[in-house]
Amino acid sequence: MDDRARRVLLRRSVADPAELTAYVCAAPDGAARGALVRVAGSRWTVESGFAAARQEVGLAEYAACRRTGWHRHVTSARLVPRSPTA
Repeated sequence: MDDRARRVLLRRSVADPAELTAYVCAAPDGAARGALVRVAGSRWTVESGFAAARQEVGLAEYAACRRTGWHRHVTSARLVPRSPTA
């Protein structure tokens, strides 16, 4: 059996306290509520870091339909910062 319990975590917006967002989380049975909130909070930090990295390398608005197209885009996105500028 899986020893993880599913829980619903509600996040309140700092800008608008009436706005709530619900997330489904999996945590071991008996996990402290504070630990769950702390780990979930670090998730949002990681996701914002990934978003910034995608923006930096030119993948923020790119949706690949095929693997070949994705590889071409990523290769060109990685080479552009190394090209000499005029």
